[in-house]
Amino acid sequence: MFLYFKFSNYKSFKNEILFSMIAGNSSEFPENTFQEKNFQLLKSSVIYGANASGKSNFFDAVTFFIDFIKNSQLMGVEEYIECPKFLLSTESQDSPVNFEISFILENNIYRYGFSIENGIISKEWLYINYTRKETLLFKRNYQKFTIGSKFQLEKNIEKKTKENTLFLSVLGQWNNETAIEIIKWIKKIHVLKGNSVFSPMYTSNQIKSNRFKGKILTMLKDVDINFEGVKIEEKNINIDEISNEMTKIILDKLKNNNNNSDIKTMDVIVQHSKYDENNNFKEIVDFDLKKQESEGTKKFYSLAGPILDTIEKNGILFIDELENSLHPLILEYILKLFNNENLNKKAQIIFSTHNTNILDTKKLRRDQIWFTEKNRYGESVLYSLLEIKGEREGQSFERKYLKGNYGGIPIVSDEIGECYEE
Repeated sequence: MFLYFKFSNYKSFKNEILFSMIAGNSSEFPENTFQEKNFQLLKSSVIYGANASGKSNFFDAVTFFIDFIKNSQLMGVEEYIECPKFLLSTESQDSPVNFEISFILENNIYRYGFSIENGIISKEWLYINYTRKETLLFKRNYQKFTIGSKFQLEKNIEKKTKENTLFLSVLGQWNNETAIEIIKWIKKIHVLKGNSVFSPMYTSNQIKSNRFKGKILTMLKDVDINFEGVKIEEKNINIDEISNEMTKIILDKLKNNNNNSDIKTMDVIVQHSKYDENNNFKEIVDFDLKKQESEGTKKFYSLAGPILDTIEKNGILFIDELENSLHPLILEYILKLFNNENLNKKAQIIFSTHNTNILDTKKLRRDQIWFTEKNRYGESVLYSLLEIKGEREGQSFERKYLKGNYGGIPIVSDEIGECYEE
């Protein structure tokens, strides 16, 4: 279970940002929380903010953290880590970029993080909390490693760690069970942002394997998308027929990595009922999802697989700009899937949106609502409604948010710009 994520000096975030899924002191909306060890944790959180306030950069930070853990062992010996810093301060240009996550795995609390400085790993640390006291597993200061007395490792494994490679990744490669389980947990975190949200591949793979086919069709019907069925048609990609040179290069590399086996793609065929002039059923008609369905339908189909997978596995799902192409009631439906006391699940969703309707539902706790804002120095900050004094649980927060009481909104001039003046 995800406790918190913090980072600093990354993109538009200069100072340390702490995003927490640990619930505050409130007895309201217990269906929005669950108990794990000694923690009351949130099932969902939503992030609001003006355009260019830092919302997407927050999701980028999560993505960088996960991807680097997955791939750091692939770094070349003399290759520098490219990690974008906050560029609008002389103070931050020589400072490291820092990341840390805390989570519960197999009834233990872990705290893991690392710092990147001048293209290499300057610090790295891993702690475990078996009971109430935190215990060091390892810490690193550049290429100097300190190993905790209870952490049994292969002799001289530190020497196998390059300065641009995470020690955690090296431990995973050398079959350290703790590192393997941590990396597996981190890899299960879904982050959907930008164009990845519109990729139907994940959902299609689940339907193709019959893993969630029935549940996905039920979800679609729940939001009034009435497919009679879904078929997945797999076909080979002919690289020679692709006109975009960059796409050809990427696919050619994929083919080489797969030992020259064919690269395949999937067409999603959705089925609708066709009726005669008297509204009597006649036959089933196939539609191409990509070519014949709306953007909202394609978006929800793409989300259905990751959402179900996250709920079934008690996983964590991050989605940037969830509301794009979706009706406000569908957004509420997704939120209810997670904040559902009858499902008895411990899945967590964190998403950004400009849709303020859910602030008017009187079903969100203050600690579930977050805002990003950028100050005059170009620095993004992230804070929760819980930090704002004088607000009560169970009220509508929409009007106050749109009036600017909480920040996190654009400052739009009442005057029309000179370019429109005659």
